[in-house]
Amino acid sequence: MMGRLRQQFLDHGYENVTMIALARGCDLTRRALYNHFSGKEEAFRAVLRWSHAIEIEAGIAAGERVLGEGG
Repeated sequence: MMGRLRQQFLDHGYENVTMIALARGCDLTRRALYNHFSGKEEAFRAVLRWSHAIEIEAGIAAGERVLGEGG
């Protein structure tokens, strides 16, 4: 779901996307999306936290790989 939300923000921009469009992009009803997020800002912040967590994990894995290779 987070990847689909991210794509909706990228495709339409924060200002232009609505909760209805976000829900449709995730194959959810608007009500179901509101069960997860109180609004568009909260959904956007969750997408940022999710993507940052992935980037941090990738950075740590890359560092561990370099260290494991003697770097």
